[in-house]
Amino acid sequence: MTTYIRTPHHKQPLVFKDYLEPFEEEHRIHYSLQDYDKSHHLLQLLRTLYETQSTIIVDLNTGHWQELYATDLMFSDDMTHIVGFNGRQGMTQDIIIWERQKDSNDGRYTRVFSSNELYEQQYDDNKKHEVYEARDINWTADNKINVDFIYRVNPTDTVAFRSRYIYATDDKEGTCQRVLPDNDINN
Repeated sequence: MTTYIRTPHHKQPLVFKDYLEPFEEEHRIHYSLQDYDKSHHLLQLLRTLYETQSTIIVDLNTGHWQELYATDLMFSDDMTHIVGFNGRQGMTQDIIIWERQKDSNDGRYTRVFSSNELYEQQYDDNKKHEVYEARDINWTADNKINVDFIYRVNPTDTVAFRSRYIYATDDKEGTCQRVLPDNDINN
C-alpha cells in the first residue's frame, strides 16, 4: 500500500510506501493512520518495522513532516511540547519528550528528555502484567505531565493497579525531570 499526501508548497505529494522483502519478515515496513488533529491540521502516521514503531507527524498546512521514534503522542495545549512512549518492543515504559524549536520555521521538534527510570520500580517486574491499552498521558499544565500505567498482578485478574509518574519542566532552567506529587517544580 502507498499513502500519498498532497500539501501546499509542494509540487509533488509526500509518499509513504509499505515495503515487504520476500521471506524477510523483519524487513517489512507498514504505514497506517494513527490520528488526525483537525484543529491544527496535523496528521499522524504509525510506521511499523519489525519490533519498532515510530510516528510521523505531517503538518498539512506547510507540508513539513518529522518522524519521532515513539507512539501514542500527546501534544501540549500550546503545541510547544510532545510526549510519547518509546516505540521499541520491550521499551514501552520509556517516556520521551520533545520541544518545538523556537528559531525553526519548519516546526521541528527536538528531544529534550528520555526516561528509562521506569524500570527501576519498587515491585518485582516478574510479578506484574502491563495492560498496554490502558496506559495514558495527560497534560495538567504546559509544563507538567501525568503518565499512568495500569498493571495486573496476574494475567487473568479483573482488578488492576495504577502507577503514576509525573514529569515537569523547570521554569528557571527549562530541564525536564520526574517529580513527586504536589511538588513545586519552580523552587
